[in-house]
Amino acid sequence: IYMKHLRLSLFYFSLLFSTFSFGANDIALISATISNFDLTYEKLPLSQAQGLTFYNNFNNIASFHHTGIYVNLKIIDPNNDTIYDYSSSPITVASQSIDSSQITVPFSATITGTYTLIYVMFQDSLDAIPGNNTITTTLNVTDYLMQRDNGVTAGPGNFGGSQTYYEIGNWMDILEPATITSASVVVDAVTEVGSMLFFTLYDINRNYLVSTENYEITADDIGDTVTLYFTQPYTIFSWEHVIVTAGSYGPKKMVVQMAQSSPVVSSYYVNDNYDWYYITTTPMVRINLDEPASIEASVSQISWAMFPNPSSSHVIVKIEDNEIHEIRVSDLTGKLIYSEKVYRDKTIDTREFPAGVYLVQLDLQTSQKLIIN
Repeated sequence: IYMKHLRLSLFYFSLLFSTFSFGANDIALISATISNFDLTYEKLPLSQAQGLTFYNNFNNIASFHHTGIYVNLKIIDPNNDTIYDYSSSPITVASQSIDSSQITVPFSATITGTYTLIYVMFQDSLDAIPGNNTITTTLNVTDYLMQRDNGVTAGPGNFGGSQTYYEIGNWMDILEPATITSASVVVDAVTEVGSMLFFTLYDINRNYLVSTENYEITADDIGDTVTLYFTQPYTIFSWEHVIVTAGSYGPKKMVVQMAQSSPVVSSYYVNDNYDWYYITTTPMVRINLDEPASIEASVSQISWAMFPNPSSSHVIVKIEDNEIHEIRVSDLTGKLIYSEKVYRDKTIDTREFPAGVYLVQLDLQTSQKLIIN
């Protein structure tokens, strides 16, 4: 009787163990991304979808090592043709661990449209849950637009409407040489007609690069996308990070629409004291690269520049013609701080200006933002 019960106990233990082992014999493909970028993009310009390689992560929940792990990637182009079919090198993934591999054969998009990327993980042994071995993503390649947000609004925009000044925007990776020509924003439905909009481009250390002129929101802009051109294009020659912000000032409410959750330290909010903060949702603020010149571009008819910016002691206004112009400097309440008629270049002493953000206007037509440290 004792031996009978022992054999039954061993049988049930063996059945339980084999069931547990089979259930634990699982390794999952948990992520598949483009290696070249630090962030994920909903849309990439054709110039940036070049020389791409791919990165995969695995999670081995089994109590033993898995061997011969590799990922095959097939890319199907907008014409439904398979144009890429390569795999990562096989690796062993230790038990109870997460590991990764790369597919290093570069891929370059040749046309605009939606590419489908199908990642499938293989291994030497039978996998208990084959359903978690495949990840399918899309790569939306555009002519000019670079977009981080997924286009799905996360409810009413919750940034904007400062009575004085604010900026909000995203960090972007520029992979290949390109020229940033303009920026776009999705205007939230609660925005007021007559509110002011401008865009600013910074380097990753938040140093000012270039901005657009100010634009007054019309009724047709509410709930739509507004694009403004920078006063001069910004050219990038090698890998570079930039920050693009949409800004507003004045009593009327300009609200930027928000999308999905934002990766850590990659989206920003700047208040009227010029304090920078990280935010946890993605503003629907985008950039446009390598666009052809447009006669509708809101670029100043007068070519002028202002530097250094930010400034602590002086700023030089350089005007590229031989006419007399009026320079006006105002604070964000509209109070006139400085005014003078000038011929070509002018150096303005800013040592007596309180720290903050100012608007510099030329002939009451075009304006740029000036930051005083």
